[in-house]
Amino acid sequence: MPRKSACYTFDVRGLLAWSHASANEFAIPAADIESGQVRIFSCAWNEMHAVYEDEAKVFEDLDFKREPLSEEHRESVVAIADTAKATFGWKGTYDKAVEWQIAGVATCEGLIVVTDERGKKKYSKIDGIKAVTFAEYIEDHD
Repeated sequence: MPRKSACYTFDVRGLLAWSHASANEFAIPAADIESGQVRIFSCAWNEMHAVYEDEAKVFEDLDFKREPLSEEHRESVVAIADTAKATFGWKGTYDKAVEWQIAGVATCEGLIVVTDERGKKKYSKIDGIKAVTFAEYIEDHD
């Protein structure tokens, strides 16, 4: 069972890892979304579908709310970027600065970011953000 106080959000790399999960592992985030332990934000969801179209097909049967960014989230993104001197994000063809946006959400909401090892290292450079890999997230449910 997940820790009752832990709430998570996934960035694009976390969603990608989820898309490759076994059936048993795949069910864990879906159940956590339903229970409110995981919140998925539209910025990460939309970029996942744009960049990893084939992998995103495994999510077709899932029906849940993708949350928009609030003004408070956007202000947090600007503050984090300014403090980090805009060195946190990594660029790609479809980059919409989603990592910055997820960092802003995590800071405002106190959420743990599910990502990959590279993302975990980058998020850890921002005060107040805890990040875990998808494998660590799954282990938290054992």
